[in-house]
Amino acid sequence: MKLHRDESGQAIILAALAIPVLVAMIGLGVDTGKLYNDRRTIQTAADAAAIAGAMNLNNGTYAAAAKAASAANGYTDGANNTTVVINNGPTWASSNYKGQPNYIEATVTKAESTVFMAVFGFSSVNVTARAVATNQAPGNGCVFTLGQTGTDLTVQGNLGINAPDCDFNIDSSSTNAVVETGKGGSVTTSAVGVVGPISDAKNTYADFTPTPVGNVVPYSDPLASMQYPYTCTLTTGCSCPSASTICATNPDSLMPTTCATTLQGQIKTTLTLSPGCYDLGGGASLSAQANVTMSPGVYFFTDGALNLQAGATFNGTGITMVMTGNSTITMGGSPNMNISAPDSTGTFPGILYYQVPADTAALTIIGSGTETIEGVFYAPTADITYQGSGGGTIYTDFVSKTLTLAGTPDFHSYAQLPGGAVAGLHAIALVE
Repeated sequence: MKLHRDESGQAIILAALAIPVLVAMIGLGVDTGKLYNDRRTIQTAADAAAIAGAMNLNNGTYAAAAKAASAANGYTDGANNTTVVINNGPTWASSNYKGQPNYIEATVTKAESTVFMAVFGFSSVNVTARAVATNQAPGNGCVFTLGQTGTDLTVQGNLGINAPDCDFNIDSSSTNAVVETGKGGSVTTSAVGVVGPISDAKNTYADFTPTPVGNVVPYSDPLASMQYPYTCTLTTGCSCPSASTICATNPDSLMPTTCATTLQGQIKTTLTLSPGCYDLGGGASLSAQANVTMSPGVYFFTDGALNLQAGATFNGTGITMVMTGNSTITMGGSPNMNISAPDSTGTFPGILYYQVPADTAALTIIGSGTETIEGVFYAPTADITYQGSGGGTIYTDFVSKTLTLAGTPDFHSYAQLPGGAVAGLHAIALVE
């Protein structure tokens, strides 16, 4: 006799038993996918924070700048279960740069809520992303012209321009962004990148090695966030140099406009100047008999031009010259110059000449081929002309509205200074 077994309905039972497992797997997949997506967006915030911090290392605001960048990417420190930690010198044990200054580590952590995992006691999970950036990455960018239209770079005369380790970054979008007035010479760089179109159909740039490249991404002012070496308040304006405070508002309007010490007229004597603020009284000229030595530090010059005439002797190590109120310096007539910017221990590292953005007065530098110049010329809204002769020791970077090169100047990027320049136009880069 056979027993009758009815097996109908087994699929329903198996399906019922499988549903919780399937739901759990789906829930885990949904939560995991959400956490992975959050991890990507948090990594973006950490990358942005590290880069912003590295950009603001020299002005002391790296932590605030980094947290602001993280917040701009949706992750604000102290809000919505988010913690943003910024270190100058990575603290993670596995970092290749652990404890090294000038490497900004940004760690962004957010407690992300879960949906299905909460059933198993995991109501939230900490998602962390980390990035490290530095402002010390090697870079050859040593000419930045910021004019967005018209001619930014002019090379003229009996050409013999030699800047083999120097990238030229030309921000003009016009077809005449780069102009050569003179043929038969040479313009040697490591690269020339132009925002506007470049066409060499007429052999316009035959003297350039290599040929300029057009339609590149626009450049920004690489020194826009630098520290300003003075103290100031909203009510009393600025006093003369100090590194203790950074202005909270537009620095151009708070630069000193008058100075107690004067440096005026024709100077024919031997002088040793101390850092401070000097009123040029409409203009001062260093004659052939002048022998001026500037002690290390920051110098403000107001109300006129400081003119270095032929034969004048002008020396200064570790100096920054800040020109304000439509003041400028003319290094003309081939003076005897030996000047260098401060290193990283100075108030204004790497900057030899600084002209406030509100000042559009042109700067002219005429070299004799025997001078020593080491440091950055920063005049973001002004025209700079550098007329040089072969020889001399020139390690410099230019940030200006336009640049005119004439004669046979021979110069190198300040970042290529033998022994390693400790400041200048280094590149910002993510390293971890």
